Amino acid sequence: MGKKLSGWLICLALVFTMVMPGVAMASEGNSVELKFKLGSTNATLNGQRISIAKPYMEKGATMVPLSLITKAFQVEFSFENNKKITITSGEHTIQFVIGSTNATVDGRTVQTGAAPKLVGGVVMVPMRVVTDALGASVKVEADRTIVITANLDASAGSGAIGGIDSDAGKTMIGDSYYMWSMRYPTGLVKQFQSEADDYVSFTDEKGTYLLAVSVTKVDEPMADEDLLKQLTNAALSENGLVVDKKTVKSGATPYAQVVSKGEDGVFSAIRGYFANDTYYELYYSDGLAKNYKDLAKHNDLLNSFRPAYDKGNAKLKDLSTVVGGMRKAVNSDYGVTVTVPASWSLYPEDLIFGNDDGSAQLTFDISSAASGLKVDAWAGQMDQYFKDVFVPDAWKLLTTESIKVDGQEGVLKKYQYTTGEDTYVQSEIFLISGSYKYLIQYDYDSKNTSADSLFGALVKGIKLNTKELSSNFGFLEDARAYVDRSLTSVKSSKKNGYSLTIPNYWMRIESEYGADPGKMQYQLPGGSFEVSVNPTDRTLSEEVEAYKYVYEQQRILYKNYTVTSTESTTLAGQPAYKIVLDGKDAHHEQYVIVKNGKVYSLLSTIMKANRTDVNEKAIQSVFQSLKWVN
Repeated sequence: MGKKLSGWLICLALVFTMVMPGVAMASEGNSVELKFKLGSTNATLNGQRISIAKPYMEKGATMVPLSLITKAFQVEFSFENNKKITITSGEHTIQFVIGSTNATVDGRTVQTGAAPKLVGGVVMVPMRVVTDALGASVKVEADRTIVITANLDASAGSGAIGGIDSDAGKTMIGDSYYMWSMRYPTGLVKQFQSEADDYVSFTDEKGTYLLAVSVTKVDEPMADEDLLKQLTNAALSENGLVVDKKTVKSGATPYAQVVSKGEDGVFSAIRGYFANDTYYELYYSDGLAKNYKDLAKHNDLLNSFRPAYDKGNAKLKDLSTVVGGMRKAVNSDYGVTVTVPASWSLYPEDLIFGNDDGSAQLTFDISSAASGLKVDAWAGQMDQYFKDVFVPDAWKLLTTESIKVDGQEGVLKKYQYTTGEDTYVQSEIFLISGSYKYLIQYDYDSKNTSADSLFGALVKGIKLNTKELSSNFGFLEDARAYVDRSLTSVKSSKKNGYSLTIPNYWMRIESEYGADPGKMQYQLPGGSFEVSVNPTDRTLSEEVEAYKYVYEQQRILYKNYTVTSTESTTLAGQPAYKIVLDGKDAHHEQYVIVKNGKVYSLLSTIMKANRTDVNEKAIQSVFQSLKWVN
């Protein structure tokens, strides 16, 4: 999430377009009455006049400024990447996406008629979706005035718009998991909070400043010079000009600070702290500052930051979403909710969750189910996959049993496999619901002793909203399907004048160098295959000797593999040289050809645990498929 104030000022212009000085947010009894007309910039909220962007009608939907909703109903919201809008009020959650006529209300997908959009820099949303979700009543008076009334639930924890000061008496904010806290001024608005809570940003109602706290766990202590370097890089990454830097060792919390001037002229103070094996970065941009020294007026707020959290402080509001060491993550498109350890990295958009060190990982593959497919038959395909991908002594099936996930019956198959020195356990859950199938995979290193006991908690924390899935998707291809391995496609490089016949189940590794690069790479189960082409003025013998020299040096330095055989041969009608290399865990074969001033290298790598007849046959067929094309 970017921290630049100029970008946030744009967002604020999109959201906070009303001028509402002194508006009483709710009358006694916590009731709200909002009145406005289509095409008018005037409205009244609890009898007080306010200015708004003009509401309008589109495709039968009344479109109103998002800011009108947040002010009237005292709801919290977030606006991610200027696209995804999430409105929360008590137990209700409403999600819009700019340009989409699908909205999500409390997990259900509803049609909005008209899509939310930006009109003159203002976010306009369909009114009826929000009023229906929050239980507000709507009527149209004789003069065509639209009147919305509602009783706000004070117990739901709603407060000032998007604000955090919803609990009476709370004068500080913080995070009990990441151990930080600070005071907050009246009217502070939470703009964004990451899934993992490691980034949270705020502004005021007018959008004049941006305050952000980011947290990163680090392996090594950070000295003052490390902090200053980190802060300087942060400033320069946003094309800022560093105008001041310092370290402060006095006071309760030592810190380093860099002040920068952005290319847009906005001044920002960035502070860095090291504590609790964590790097804390406090970022403050002031859109009204004329000189970097003007930022000093915010020192009372910035100086209140502490890399500590006092759980006994009743005035401290906890922003952490961690409960019992676990946190939730949601992918609303696929209707998947998981509860995973708080220390895990979260990639809900990719349905991947796991440890940073890769010792445990939970993934989801969701696809359309063929008509008549039975879960037992589908699960049985995984046995064949292991037979084709692992040699017999490198894997075994540990268990096959029934399992329930979110009330749905499925099949659990648990495997153990090795890649050489390392041994892993892979649990596969197969579920079929309606026209879709779910493959839920949990992998962990067998040395990770806590991972096995975690499995039950992970399964218990999975929630699958199949209605939401079917509303958002039609046909979903199964990228993990056990496919016909005889199917192939011809891949060619016109630039380098050759073609290869590649199995369809091999995955192309995209190159950063464009569509027709000098290197073509594929990933296959347990290995890889690559072709590299480079200009040369050397002969085949000279190129081969160069390769042999490099391999010998690597053997001496890294002891990773040894050249076990070399031979002159032919490939695609050209003189070639074959080099075979073997390491402890991997086998490599390489063909080298010199043709028309270019050296061609075809290299296969396969882990010995994966050197099955199926994989070996596929690799050799690709080598022999080489052809020269004009």
